[in-house]
Amino acid sequence: MVNYTRKDVGGMRFNNLTVLGCSDDYRKGNYKLICKCDCGEVKEIARSSVLTGLSKSCGCLRKKNMVCEIQDFTIVGAV
Repeated sequence: MVNYTRKDVGGMRFNNLTVLGCSDDYRKGNYKLICKCDCGEVKEIARSSVLTGLSKSCGCLRKKNMVCEIQDFTIVGAV
């Protein structure tokens, strides 16, 4: 795994997130990154989640996948 320093990640893309900068919020040994999602949402997300790929978006992918699953279930259930 690549070891990114705090300053290295500004402007980098990770999945659907582009890092705008680093927040001063420091909790449990982890900084938060200010990220802009491809959908346009700007959020602070834990640095480790972004770098490891645990967070791929602001949450819009989860919502999108949920809608697809509900639509699939509705179509199957209606038959």
